[in-house]
Amino acid sequence: MEIKNRKDPTADFYNFEIYPLKTSNGWIEQLKDKRSIVVVLNRIIEEDLVLLAKIFQAIGKKMEEEVCLIDGSDGLNYKDLRAVLDLEELLVFGMTPNEMGLHLSISAYQIVEFQNARLLFSHDLNTIANDLSKKKQLWQQLQLLF
Repeated sequence: MEIKNRKDPTADFYNFEIYPLKTSNGWIEQLKDKRSIVVVLNRIIEEDLVLLAKIFQAIGKKMEEEVCLIDGSDGLNYKDLRAVLDLEELLVFGMTPNEMGLHLSISAYQIVEFQNARLLFSHDLNTIANDLSKKKQLWQQLQLLF
């Protein structure tokens, strides 16, 4: 059977979201100036900030000078983040690639180059703080990253 009057779909046909994401752009106000390392946390609590400061101190980085910290608890889309920031390194704690709108198969503690940025996804900081094997995995990857 031959198809007659075949028409390609218009742009309106493709104008839909495959995975609707809960997104808030409130994180944009958190941006101060250009920082080379972007860290996204699934929640920001004092204990996590203390641990994060220790992590960056251990790798020889000053968190207050080199890190842009973003609260991802209200939802965060990678595409929006990329539009605002010139990403070099992106560390994500407690969120999956899919939760950020990335349709990539990335394991935790695996450095991936994507769109000229190096991405590292890991468990939330509370889980890492209480699990020695996860601490070791994170430490190994951070040494490779920096």
